[in-house]
Amino acid sequence: MVAHHHASTTRDAHLRRRHGIRSTLWFTWLRRPLAGALRRTGRLLVRLPRDRVTARGLLDAARGAPRVARHRKVVPPGIERGYRLLEESQLSGRSRRYVS
Repeated sequence: MVAHHHASTTRDAHLRRRHGIRSTLWFTWLRRPLAGALRRTGRLLVRLPRDRVTARGLLDAARGAPRVARHRKVVPPGIERGYRLLEESQLSGRSRRYVS
């Protein structure tokens, strides 16, 4: 089964993408072990469009980094393996293209 989600046309697509970038990074930094967090962050940076929306999302994430670090709680190895599998499927699929 394939499901397609079409974002709301009444919401600000750029703000939605900006928040998506910030939230993806925060989740990654909060829950992934250091090696996984660095790998995911690097892969994300390569895939993101080079524009103002991305820059603002990255700035938002950086501003929240101290708070994220204080609340960091890394997932167990079994969960991390699942995240790596999910990450691979996201990279090879059409989801998470970060466009607005």
